[in-house]
Amino acid sequence: MLHWIITGLALVLFLSFAVYANWKAGLPWDDAKPRVLPWRLIMILSGFAAFLVIVHALNLAGFETGPEHSLLGRGF
Repeated sequence: MLHWIITGLALVLFLSFAVYANWKAGLPWDDAKPRVLPWRLIMILSGFAAFLVIVHALNLAGFETGPEHSLLGRGF
């Protein structure tokens, strides 16, 4: 049960951070206060981390993921 709680918290954390980074990246440019952090890159990386958490949750639910279990398969 603890794995599900940690996975859910991680998913909420990464998705909220992606939404926050999206908001920060969409603000108009201000020459007086330049951006220190690359918010678009942070948004993409946190979205990717949220995708990995979703795949982990699928594995916790009992669905096997990976290329050897996909519909197309590796073929060999």
